[in-house]
Amino acid sequence: MVQLLTETKSNYESAFVSSGNSFAGARLAARKSVLGMVNEMVGGVTYYESVKEMLKAAEEDWPSLLARLERLRAKIISRDNVLINLTVDGAAMDDVTATVGKFVEKLPEVPMEAPPPSSPTWRKSITLLDPANEAYSITTQVNYVAASCNLLSQGETARVAAYQVVSRFLSRGYLWDNVRVVGGAYGGGCSFDPLTGAFSYSSYRDPNLQGTLDIYEKTAEVLSSLELTDDALEQAIVGAVGDLDQPMTPDAKGYRALSWYLQGMTTETRQAYRDEMLSTTRDDFSAFGAKLSEKPLTAAVFGSAEAIEKANEARQEEAKMVVTKLG
Repeated sequence: MVQLLTETKSNYESAFVSSGNSFAGARLAARKSVLGMVNEMVGGVTYYESVKEMLKAAEEDWPSLLARLERLRAKIISRDNVLINLTVDGAAMDDVTATVGKFVEKLPEVPMEAPPPSSPTWRKSITLLDPANEAYSITTQVNYVAASCNLLSQGETARVAAYQVVSRFLSRGYLWDNVRVVGGAYGGGCSFDPLTGAFSYSSYRDPNLQGTLDIYEKTAEVLSSLELTDDALEQAIVGAVGDLDQPMTPDAKGYRALSWYLQGMTTETRQAYRDEMLSTTRDDFSAFGAKLSEKPLTAAVFGSAEAIEKANEARQEEAKMVVTKLG
C-alpha cells in the first residue's frame, strides 16, 4: 500500500505540471455542483491531499487505514447498489451476461455496514468549495489559467443549446485568436455546461497569466459589438451540431448511453436540444453576452510562483488569488 500511494502521489505531482488545466477546471466545477465537488474529492487537489494523508497513515498506522478501507467497502459494495453498463458484441451477449451475473451473486445482498438513521445522506454532507480566486504554485515555466462564472442560476430557464453554439464560436474564434495565436499558449478556449449553467475558460501551457484573465474578462464586450454574418452564424451552428455527431468507439457509445440513463436524458430531450441548437439566432449571442457581462469571474490557476506573484501585484486587493504550493 505504501508503494501504491507513493506512486499515486508522484503521478499527481507530474500531472499538475503536464495537465494543470484539468485540475484547475475541476476546482472551478467543485464550486458549482455536488457532482463537481465529488469529482474533485476523488480525482483533484483534494484527493491529492487525501493521498498524502493516507500515505502517512500507511507508514505510521497501517491497521487504522486498513480498518477505514474495510468500512468503506462494507458501506458501498452490495447487490442493491450495483448498476452495470455492458457493451458487448451481440453474439457474445448471453455468455458475458451469465458471467456478470455470477459476479453479482458473489456480492452481499445489502451493504454490510449501513449508516445510522440519524446521519445525513452523503449528498447533504458535501459542501461546495468557496468561490474564491486561487492559484497553485507548481514547478513549471508555463501556466494553466482557468476562470468561470454561474451564467445561469439554479432553476433559471434559457436556450442552453443555443448557448452551446455561442460557447463553441468563442472557443474557435476570439479565444483561439487571442489566447493561442497572439498570446502564445498551446491551447485555449471555453465551455458551457447545460446541466449546471456554468461557463468556464481555460488555457493550456500558457506563457501569460493575468493577460489571459484580462482576455476572458473582455468576452462580454466582444459579444456586444459582434457583427455576425449569415455565413458565420451558419458555420457556428453546423460546427456545434457536428460535435454532437462525432464518430465513437463501442466503449464510448456505451459510456454515453450510461450517462444519458443516469441523467434521465430521453430521445425526445436530445432531439429538442438539437432542434434548439439548429434554431440559434443572433439574439442568442446578444443574450449570452448580456448575461456574461453581469457575472463576476473567479479564477483557478496552476502556474509558476513568479507568474502568480506578478499577477497578484496587478490585481485589486479583493481579487487577489490565494496561493498554495503543490508538490
